[in-house]
Amino acid sequence: MTSGQDIIGIVSRRTGIDLGIVEQVADNLTQSGAWPDDPNRALTFLLLALSANAEPRSAASVAKHHWQLESDSGKPLGQMIEDILHSFLEQQRTDFSAIAYRAAFEIYDTTTPKAVLRIPCVNRAAEITYGGDEEAWKDRTVRRSNFLTGKTLFDICADINLQGRETYVY
Repeated sequence: MTSGQDIIGIVSRRTGIDLGIVEQVADNLTQSGAWPDDPNRALTFLLLALSANAEPRSAASVAKHHWQLESDSGKPLGQMIEDILHSFLEQQRTDFSAIAYRAAFEIYDTTTPKAVLRIPCVNRAAEITYGGDEEAWKDRTVRRSNFLTGKTLFDICADINLQGRETYVY
């Protein structure tokens, strides 16, 4: 059984973000009622808040806004990340999980939340933009961005599975 504290430690180790910051962000998500009962959603909220450089006091709001960003097809960014986490946690051997492993989300630190999913293809990378159809990197409000790679998501899930995934509640 993997506890919330174990998950926080795993996220800190795999992302390279200081454990104290990860704990503060997780505390804000919990205290604000934004830490959902669904473990994949809770982990997704945590990763989105951290990837967007959210201040601990605004982590819940930032995570929710980023989760709701939609692609042109209408699929929310958070749902895509949850689908990837689910495939890795369930150790699925599918085309989706193979592609997800090589993909990367670029989460932009902007006044308006934006993200781009890049999927490597034979001659170029396919891109799915979340939060508007304009190219996010052309937005003048971009201060910086962080990558959340498929490999990082895979490694987090592998560590969770190694510790025993029956439940993880913060």
